[in-house]
Amino acid sequence: KATISHLTGTKMKMLDVTVPPIELQEQFVDIIHQVDKSKFSFP
Repeated sequence: KATISHLTGTKMKMLDVTVPPIELQEQFVDIIHQVDKSKFSFP
């Protein structure tokens, strides 16, 4: 079963979801890419 019985579509539509501005999302992606690169960077 791939659903949550007590969390219906109607309840989901009522949830307030905060989405950061796209600029902040892009900054986050850049940071994650830098971290990923540093994981595989050997001296």
